[in-house]
Amino acid sequence: MRIFESIKKLFNTNSKKEQLTFSVQCGKCQEIIIVKVNPTNDLMNQYKGVGDSGPAFILKKEILGNNCNNLMQLTVEFDENYNILSKSVRGGEVSS
Repeated sequence: MRIFESIKKLFNTNSKKEQLTFSVQCGKCQEIIIVKVNPTNDLMNQYKGVGDSGPAFILKKEILGNNCNNLMQLTVEFDENYNILSKSVRGGEVSS
């Protein structure tokens, strides 16, 4: 029974592994694109020294819709607790 509990702990998810969703609107054709992000795989760790400020994690994701060829770039900065510090989209707008 203990071995099953150990395996269960390995696959147990916590809050940082939950999927994030952003809604991005193309600045050219106004198409709304839903972007799903897996924090475990998609966020880049920003290794900081003691006393350094700035985001702990950064997401950079390129987005291409179905209606036009406008390539957008979503950038989101997170603190060490995975709270969003800032978000922006080059070539469009982000709403969530």
